[in-house]
Amino acid sequence: MVILPAAAAPETDRLVLGVNGARDQDRLARLAAEVGLDSWHLLGHLWDFLLAGTLTREVARLRTRYAPAQHVDGMLDRFLTPGLVNEQSGRLETTARLAPVLSAIGEDTRRVAADAWADHETQADVVAAGAARMIAAADDDAPVAMAHRAIALPDDKYLALYCRLVTVRYIRQHDHAVAWAAHDLTAPQMRVYTELWLGRQVADDAEGRADLEARGLVVAGGGLSEAGRQLREQIEAETLDRSARTYDILGEDGPEYLAAITALPTPHA
Repeated sequence: MVILPAAAAPETDRLVLGVNGARDQDRLARLAAEVGLDSWHLLGHLWDFLLAGTLTREVARLRTRYAPAQHVDGMLDRFLTPGLVNEQSGRLETTARLAPVLSAIGEDTRRVAADAWADHETQADVVAAGAARMIAAADDDAPVAMAHRAIALPDDKYLALYCRLVTVRYIRQHDHAVAWAAHDLTAPQMRVYTELWLGRQVADDAEGRADLEARGLVVAGGGLSEAGRQLREQIEAETLDRSARTYDILGEDGPEYLAAITALPTPHA
């Protein structure tokens, strides 16, 4: 049954991305600059892994799988150079210099989530309980989701809800990656493929575009071919089929979960 994941996954995206976008961008940028970073945005994706000590290079690459791996590694190396993190036995461990910045990201995330959802306690509790069930039952073959599941939940219930929703997104991210990899597509190709599928412009020399054109999925100098549209829709259908295994855990509570997550308001700055 793919109706529930098809409806619920965009709601999860809406809430998580809403929180992320409503953080105090200027304050966090200042804090990052104070420790020698020109951007805090990669930290915004990885702060919870870093604070918990569960981040590896593989997790970082898979978390940001549509960015070139060398770019992600380069950013991680920039954390190492000024002593913001240490790399020990394959794990990236936060130093005392970076910890206040990560804590500030976490606190700002908590503030935004609480401001948005504190007046919707009943719905928040339903979503938190449903997400917890799905996360507990998730397959162990999703590295990012499993690394995130291993992080202890914060005491604040609204920050904990946000963290659970993030884990649910990582499960779906894995389902999507399995679906497109089964069709011999790479992350750079999928980045181009998805942009064109959404009707956006992509440069002719973008990495992966020539490969898609050679397979007849993309028209030279244009958008998706008919074969390209059909395959992209097939990938979405296969993603939903995989995601259904996660949402099926909710059983007859699925409609209540969907109603609750739909009722939670989008956070705003």
